[in-house]
Amino acid sequence: MRQLPLSASRALICLGLLLINGCQCDGQGTGRRYGDIQVIWRDAEGNRITNRDATYDFGLALVGERKPMAMTLRNNGANTLTLATLVVEEGDEVAFGPRGNVTPLETASFEAEFEPITLQPASQQDFGLAFVPRGLKGSYRSKLILSTEGTRIEDATAVITLLGEGEKGACDLPSTIDFGKTPIGETLTFNIPFVNPTRLPTTGSAGPIEGVDAASFSYTNGFTAGPVAVPAQTTTNVTIAFAPTEMRAYEAQVLLRGAGECPEQLVTIRGQGSNETLTWTPTELHYGYVNPGDEAVKEVVFVNPASVPITLTAVTSSNPADFYHAVPAGSAANTFTVPGGSVPTPMKVACNPSMLGARNGVLTFNTGLTQNPSGTITLTCTGGGPSIRVSPRPTLSFGRVGFFPGNTNFSVQRKINVQNVGSRPPTPDPTANLYLGQVDMTGTPGQLPLFELTPGAGTDASEFTVNLASPYNPATGLEAIAGRNFVDLAVKLQPVSVGMKSATLTLYSNDPAEPDITVTLTADVQQPPPCTFITAPAQANFGLVAPGVTKDLPITITNTSVTAGDICYLSGIELGAGSDLAYSIVGGNVTEKELQPQESYQVVVRVAPTGASPTTLQTLTGQLVFNSTSAARPQVSIPLSTSIGPACLTVAPDPMDFGTVRAPTGNPPMGGCFSASRTFSVYNTCSSPVTINSFAMQAPAGQPPGGPNCPGSTPCPEFHLTSTPSIPPGGLTLQPGGSAPVTFQARYGPIDLGSDSGAVAINAIQNGQSITYLVGLNGRGAANGTQIDTYTQDLQPKADILLVVDDSCSMQDKQTALGQNFGSFIQYAVAANVDYRIGVTTTTEFERECDPILGQCFNNNSKGPEGKLVVDGPTMLKWVTPNTPQVSTVFQRMVNVGTNGGGYETGLACAVKALTPPVISGHNANFLRADANLAVVVITDASDQSSQPVSYYQDLLVNVKGYQRLSYFTFSTIGPSLSSPPSGCTYDDSGATSTRYRPVVQYTSGVFDEICNTNWAATLQNLGRTAFGFRTQFYLQNQPDAAAGMVVVRVNGQVVQGCPSSAGCTTWWYDAATNSIKFAETATPQPGVPLEIQYTQNCYGP
Repeated sequence: MRQLPLSASRALICLGLLLINGCQCDGQGTGRRYGDIQVIWRDAEGNRITNRDATYDFGLALVGERKPMAMTLRNNGANTLTLATLVVEEGDEVAFGPRGNVTPLETASFEAEFEPITLQPASQQDFGLAFVPRGLKGSYRSKLILSTEGTRIEDATAVITLLGEGEKGACDLPSTIDFGKTPIGETLTFNIPFVNPTRLPTTGSAGPIEGVDAASFSYTNGFTAGPVAVPAQTTTNVTIAFAPTEMRAYEAQVLLRGAGECPEQLVTIRGQGSNETLTWTPTELHYGYVNPGDEAVKEVVFVNPASVPITLTAVTSSNPADFYHAVPAGSAANTFTVPGGSVPTPMKVACNPSMLGARNGVLTFNTGLTQNPSGTITLTCTGGGPSIRVSPRPTLSFGRVGFFPGNTNFSVQRKINVQNVGSRPPTPDPTANLYLGQVDMTGTPGQLPLFELTPGAGTDASEFTVNLASPYNPATGLEAIAGRNFVDLAVKLQPVSVGMKSATLTLYSNDPAEPDITVTLTADVQQPPPCTFITAPAQANFGLVAPGVTKDLPITITNTSVTAGDICYLSGIELGAGSDLAYSIVGGNVTEKELQPQESYQVVVRVAPTGASPTTLQTLTGQLVFNSTSAARPQVSIPLSTSIGPACLTVAPDPMDFGTVRAPTGNPPMGGCFSASRTFSVYNTCSSPVTINSFAMQAPAGQPPGGPNCPGSTPCPEFHLTSTPSIPPGGLTLQPGGSAPVTFQARYGPIDLGSDSGAVAINAIQNGQSITYLVGLNGRGAANGTQIDTYTQDLQPKADILLVVDDSCSMQDKQTALGQNFGSFIQYAVAANVDYRIGVTTTTEFERECDPILGQCFNNNSKGPEGKLVVDGPTMLKWVTPNTPQVSTVFQRMVNVGTNGGGYETGLACAVKALTPPVISGHNANFLRADANLAVVVITDASDQSSQPVSYYQDLLVNVKGYQRLSYFTFSTIGPSLSSPPSGCTYDDSGATSTRYRPVVQYTSGVFDEICNTNWAATLQNLGRTAFGFRTQFYLQNQPDAAAGMVVVRVNGQVVQGCPSSAGCTTWWYDAATNSIKFAETATPQPGVPLEIQYTQNCYGP
């Protein structure tokens, strides 16, 4: 027989023992059954939990309070178990005892019932727990270990954690109550706060006042000695009063006990009878000049000789629109507490004038005292005066600045502009001007120093210097008049080492709201790589610009190096000190620009003259300045020049945006496109001829010879003149009017990626003087030539509405109907929350007319001749807004222009005059807003009798908002359309038509309606929706290339499929006749929803 190995024999022996005795793997045998201890408890959220370990959180309890909970112990096992012991392993002391018989301990903060007991399977037993916080500890914790028998060894214990938060209440009471000096005959009070921070109600106590002087002290507010009830989380004040009758010291005692489990405390009460009382100074506050909208603050200082506070009540200004008690936000302005102890306490009183001129008021208050129960402060200020504006602020950064060892002449410079943006008082007064410098104790401004410069860490005191860079007369300061309201400071940095440089510039002035302003100066001084660059043009001439017109001119900076790493760091690209305020940089000043080798950067400077047009030519000057890291040209200044005066030439369109055109890519660059040539019309809007001498591309953009996209020896322009008129010797004469405009053509062909700006110069002779006019050009080069036009129906649309109302003798009934139906006209504006301006002019083009038959000239009585807005007599308003009081009434008065106007109704001509210089920058100044929709509405019962062709007026009107912004302009007419007027209505003449108005209405997608329509409410409601800016049609800025793919429309970022035509379309379609996207009424993007129209322009060759 085969013998088993020893290991196998042992296995068989073990198996036999297993069958006889059962497995003893844990030393206790597998056939035995055990108990299983579990604790049933609830967590902080109230969820019932069964687990071996438990946490009982008693939460908050007042010291001395007993807060109970139940501990449930359960046997979840298959056999009995015995609860053996419950002991504290760590933490606060616990008092233990049998059920219902726990003896409290003064040192124990928890109580726990426990006694050994046997639990049968599935049975449980409740034991009581309690939290009794002692002392002032706050947080309490005890960790208990419950030991059992009859369970598995590893399951024999349970951990029970007890938590609680104890609050003693507020035992801290004053040991002494000292009233200090109290005027004889007065009664002062002191509040003793009994605080209960717990969520449980509690009680304190205040005993009787005792002692030799107890009669001079008393409880007030109906309180008598005894318990003081304090609800949870509140404070109860017990007030003690002191009323001295003699000039001597007083003293008494009282027993107090704080809320909660607090000990009694003996408190001493003292006071001193005195002849001193509450005082304040000054009793008059004179603020001088304060600009409306600014807040000037002065102080009234109170002194309370007593030791207890005095609270002023009923602090009131007699003129709250101009004067008020200045308190922090959320604080009560009608009270003011003066603490005791003779501490000077300032009350801040502000003047913020509501209007110009003298403002007066009185601040009154009650003291609660017998001898001086109330007080008054006289207040005066004058609306107007200085208000300082400092730019840039709070930091002037030089960016990267070069340092060239041994070059002691290298420096860079920046500008800080200081303006007086305040208001002139009604009566001119030099003391209302802004003066630099400190104000002395007598109120005299202009005291030295005007400013102070403090160098920062790592900065030598000699590196930053500041000086006046434009004229400033310290005797007169800066007047609040444009052109005389600013001064420039030149900040110069001449580094002596590399590293970060900084300084703090403090400017002082007599602005009561901001008497001192700080500007931080910073610079990063480095040793730079070589830098060579050119600028073009060397001088920027904007030509003739009329007030109210804006012109842009690009200045190009090119890094001429071809060596890698020769980076030019430009910084502080801004307007130089003394530049006229009409100049600005499109997009703002440029702090720093890194210019790689052969890279060009365009800075677009804008000029926008304001005010009335001068009768003779004037010149505006300025400089574009910047710093560079070129040792040869550290500071660059490019002169700016603009002539302002009456402009005779109007070019449409101006400016022209050629949009996005595909630029060449690759090396060598290939695949670029040109835009289509665009036609520009030049009109003479003056009454005498103008001679044009030349057309030239003054700013062609592009790159200089040798640039990355410009091989060869000649420049590579991006804007090109493609057609100009033949100019005979002596010049091309352009007659007044629009019957024969001069035209030229230009196109755009980018040679690199990015935005480009340019300008065409028209050189002319006007009134015997040589004049240059500029026409602005813009374009963008892109790799794929994709253009995206973006529109958004504004959440709060803005609309400027010009009503041109016929004021001839047949219009009275129509004017009345227009005024009476104002509500229908603005129905959409109200519903859409439109921010509108509505102004009215008339169809009278000339205030003085001549009758060729009679040979006489006379003045008509038009209320709005020559495009001037009608002025409402009672309010002197030129237009109404949603905030105009009684707007409907004012509108009715405005549109009731009367019937004494001119004999020729010239709606088109008057609309142009109203919206173009010189009227728009004179009488009608500030009517137009750059970001608002514009609508012109002519209301007439006559034909248009303007002298020029319709195209002339259409071009000039569209030019107001710009040809690339046609979606923002509509022209509408309520005029004659029938062969004869209906019964009950009249036209101005039997042949009246709207033939000249209709082309402009159609071109701008306006509204036309019949003047004799009896339902004016419906007419105006229909007109108002369009006039106030609701758009269903969006004009494309350029012509899409049909071969390059369809137009893509996205509404709120989602592509919306279009239709091939308008027939049955419920979304949108492309209208080739108007080059626009038209939406179905229900699919038009709603206010606030962005709209994107994506397409590719036609690609043209050289």
